[in-house]
Amino acid sequence: MVVTSPRRYEALDALRGICALLVALFHLKSTGAIAQLAFVRNGWLFVDFFFVLSGFVIAASYGERLREGFTVGKFMALRLGRVYPLHLFMLGVFAAFECFKLLVGDKLGLSQTQAWQSPNGPLELAQSISLTQIFGFADDLSWNGPSWSIAAEVWTYLLMALVLAAAGRRAGIAIAAIATGSGLLLLALGEPYINRTFTLSLVRCLYGFSLGMLVFSASRRQAQWFSGAAATMAEWLAIGIVIGLVMMVDPANWMTLLAPLVFALAVMVFSHEKGAVSRALMRSFPLMLGLLSYSIYMVHVFVEARMIDIALVLAGKTGLPLASLSTAAKVLGTPNAPWMGDVMTLVTLAVIVAGSWITFHIIELPCRNVVRRRFA
Repeated sequence: MVVTSPRRYEALDALRGICALLVALFHLKSTGAIAQLAFVRNGWLFVDFFFVLSGFVIAASYGERLREGFTVGKFMALRLGRVYPLHLFMLGVFAAFECFKLLVGDKLGLSQTQAWQSPNGPLELAQSISLTQIFGFADDLSWNGPSWSIAAEVWTYLLMALVLAAAGRRAGIAIAAIATGSGLLLLALGEPYINRTFTLSLVRCLYGFSLGMLVFSASRRQAQWFSGAAATMAEWLAIGIVIGLVMMVDPANWMTLLAPLVFALAVMVFSHEKGAVSRALMRSFPLMLGLLSYSIYMVHVFVEARMIDIALVLAGKTGLPLASLSTAAKVLGTPNAPWMGDVMTLVTLAVIVAGSWITFHIIELPCRNVVRRRFA
């Protein structure tokens, strides 16, 4: 079997980085106008963009290889080498902070939960380490909350690799059946439809991931449609449809199930990289965001929480409206100075990107390279 280096889809990489920042914005508590935008309030939907794009990339990089005999074991080792080290590292960071809380108590009055108690207890930590937190053992997100999607992806990697290896040239039929079946199941189950995290998130991931794999097959047949002005028009149209859906959809509505389909359309359009929007995305800053996208996704919750803690301490010492504390939540800014919430939001995003650059270079990249040398 001849192994060729997979093509890197730079425009899609950049979009993944932008979507990672949008998910970070969704999780950030702020009184500012940015946090209140409908597009940001529905930013949780961009996790489904990750699922669709993952399916596309896996089909492009490993689809043919798995059908021709590349072992499922080697494939899983490569994927775990890509996502697990940073996941484990961040769990260690969260656990260290729980130990810090246990040692110093709550002298500053910032902690809203006791150290090492649910949902950040030892049992939940074991589930997160084993990537089993999505199988209904808990009734809430725990530890590094966004890692539920990493667990869902890892189990999806295994299931889809087995399908590709077993079905061979007929894998397309099986993948189409998985996409249809998972989407219909989410529809039949009703609310919260696609918004599932700690239960049935595997079905959610399978839905988007299988659509992404189908898009890869379809995109190879449509290359002649995307060139020049037509490509630019298609890219702007895809962006418009995505923005329209994300802004207008009710989180409790069945129409959220359309999000993976809309993201699949966007992935297909931007995979050709022939339009003006793609060229803009393939500039240095968007490409850097794409490179850091996984780190952004994994570190942002911890960074956001600590930034709010720091802002609260500074607000208490200086009187500046950097953050406020209520019985419901800790937020950046204050009700009387929401503009400061926007300032602090932008500062926090910058710190997230900086922290992600560090984790990418000290955790992600070295671990990925070690595993690649062993199993690629």
